[in-house]
Order: sequence, then structure tokens, then C-alpha cells
Amino acid sequence: MKSLFAVLLLASPCFGGDFINLTFDQPNLNGSFIPLLPGGPYLGTTADLLPGWSVSMSGSPLTSMVYSPPQTTGVRPITLRENDANTALTILGRFSLVLTTTPLVPGGESFDLRLSQIGTVPTDSAGLQVTSRGFVQGFVDGTKIGEVNPVISSLALWDVSPYRGKDVQLEIYVRPGDSIQFDIIGFTHVPEPSTWALLAVGGACLGRELWRRR
Repeated sequence: MKSLFAVLLLASPCFGGDFINLTFDQPNLNGSFIPLLPGGPYLGTTADLLPGWSVSMSGSPLTSMVYSPPQTTGVRPITLRENDANTALTILGRFSLVLTTTPLVPGGESFDLRLSQIGTVPTDSAGLQVTSRGFVQGFVDGTKIGEVNPVISSLALWDVSPYRGKDVQLEIYVRPGDSIQFDIIGFTHVPEPSTWALLAVGGACLGRELWRRR
């Protein structure tokens, strides 16, 4: 029953209001890039690779980052990874982020990373669906709305219902000393009454079938 409810939520993604490039899948790959190795990865600007987002490293703006095409390996602290064709058909989509906050040089200091932008939360949003291989936290206007702890699950639905229809600052936080792969799947809708009715009918049918099999 829970899995059916999750499917119904995920079936109606909505990319809210004036949020730009919420899922990281709309980079500008026509910008100026410097090859770090033949065939990639490439060094580019944060404005091109993550339009709409501001990125800071221990409080300082991060204006450059890495683009890693399939079959190449990105470098720290932040890489826009283009997933291979098979992965791109899954929940990750075409692009995801690799965020590494371990020291840049041996013996160096760890740092944190913050990604943020201001946008409007959809008025019918139930939550913000995210996935991460590694620990990450989410904030709205400085208030924690959730986290992803991969020990428990790599998927999370962060509750944004108190902010429906409001302009807010969404922030993603990666603590020092971590290395994660992270992606935002998108906002999810509150099911309409007709959807609830369909869910009830489906649940009743499923229950009846299970009872018959017993």
C-alpha cells in the first residue's frame, strides 16, 4: 500500500514556479570549457553547469566546477556528472552531482558545500523528492526540512507543505569530510480526490486478491 502511494506521488512531478534547473538536468554545455584530460572531464563555470544555483564552499562563492561526460571521472569539490544512457533512464535522470568535501590536498582542511536558490514552492506540492549516496541535509529559509541518511535509505521525501505558494530559499548542505552523489527528482503533487478514490479502489482490490490467495 505504501509503495502504491509513493508511485502515485512520483507520477506527478512538478518543477515549482520560478525555480530554475531544479533537477540539474538543464546545463549550458555550449559554454567555454577547459579539458582536464583528453575527452574529459572539463573545467567550466558554475553559471553554465548549474544555472539557477549558487554554490559556496565554506562560505565563499564557488564560481567554477567540473563537467564529467559518461565514462570519465570528475574531481572535487563539485562535479556535474552526465550519467550513461542506462542510468539516465532511471530516477537519476541525465545528470546528477558528485559533491566531495574532503581536503583538496593531503593534510589540508575539510570544508562544507552549500547549493541554494530562491523559488516558489508549488501550491499543490506534497514534498521534494531527493536521492543521495551519502549524507545530505535540506533547508528552507534556514529551517531544516529533512536529510538523506543512506544507512536508512537513499531516497527521501522532504516535507515542503508549510511553504506552499511561497517564495523561499532552498538550500542543500553537504558537511565536511563527505563524498556523495546527489540528485533532486522534483516536487510531488498532493493527490486529487479522484486519485484518492482510485487509490482506495486499488487497495480494496489488492486486499481482496490477497484474501483469496490465503
